[in-house]
Amino acid sequence: MEEKEKRALFQLSAIENLSPARIRRMYDYVGSFTEALLVSEEEYVKAGIIDPSRDRTYRGAFGRRSRDTAFLSEMSARFDRMNDDGIRMITFEDAEMPGRFSVLEDPPVCLYVKGKLPADDIPSVSVIGARNCSEYGRSIARFFSAELASAGLQVVSGMALGIDSAASYGALLSGHDSYAVLGSGVDICYPGESRSIYEKMCEGNGGVISEYAPGTQAISWHFIARNRLIAALGDVLIVIEAKIKSGTSITVGDALSQGKDIFALPGRITDPLGAGCNQLIRDGAMVLTCPDDILTHFGIAGGRKAGPAAPDPGSLSPEQKKILDAMGPDPLHTEDISLRTDIPIRDVISHLCYLELSGLVRSSDHAYFVKVFK
Repeated sequence: MEEKEKRALFQLSAIENLSPARIRRMYDYVGSFTEALLVSEEEYVKAGIIDPSRDRTYRGAFGRRSRDTAFLSEMSARFDRMNDDGIRMITFEDAEMPGRFSVLEDPPVCLYVKGKLPADDIPSVSVIGARNCSEYGRSIARFFSAELASAGLQVVSGMALGIDSAASYGALLSGHDSYAVLGSGVDICYPGESRSIYEKMCEGNGGVISEYAPGTQAISWHFIARNRLIAALGDVLIVIEAKIKSGTSITVGDALSQGKDIFALPGRITDPLGAGCNQLIRDGAMVLTCPDDILTHFGIAGGRKAGPAAPDPGSLSPEQKKILDAMGPDPLHTEDISLRTDIPIRDVISHLCYLELSGLVRSSDHAYFVKVFK
């Protein structure tokens, strides 16, 4: 694609509330992104490409921005700075556009990438789940992703708080790549709490991907739209903790419409965070119990069963072993650990410090600890 066409596409993709699907319809209507910027909004309304009466999110953005010379000039300058910022623009005409997007009814017109894209010829899993997850869910997401990445699978998420960021962290912690599809421009780390994950992916341990031009802020409908890309980039979708009615169900719907297999982690029947996964299993999703469930699906052998970290008996004191035996996947307060083990609380705290440094337990909140899955 010629540079002037890429520049015009960049300017179009920077217009707020102008969806990638509508940009593609504008292109199909006139055959050029440069020409698409010159057509009046009234003509697009007559052609049925823009319908302000039905689209509450649109709010006249194209008519306003396409005639705003200051905006267009600013976007043109931002386009020129992309390479310096380590951002690549990939259009639908480029061979680098992921082949997995061919299953989409509305594939991206363009992508913006910092770092790498997932390879089409390597198996890939998309991992999603609750933002307000439990410590158990966070540990499982991290553990599964580390195991699957170590077995050669690519891990994709949305980098949201909770399960998504735990999945990315697990893959990165194992020394492998992770990929995230953002609901903002790739130059914006959203949420800010995922900064360390974002930076590692941008530095070459995977990559961050977006349909939206650099500088675009995260808004609600961007996340709904990007979910189809998360689903498409995974050969299977893994769901770890979800309520019955949640954003996770949107991504599940996208994956099902794409013909993808769904794996769900069973949840406790009394836990709202397990209700969504249990419903998926009732509806036909495959039960996820260990990494081998996924590896077997791909015909890969050699996964390790899920379970708490097994310490070397010779390296721990009797009190430390007793503390580990008293703990499980749910957060436990230091006072409860003391009561369960009959070990004075100040000694419990000392032993927990050693166990945390050894990677066998992890603090989850003030004075709460969980046993680590490895």
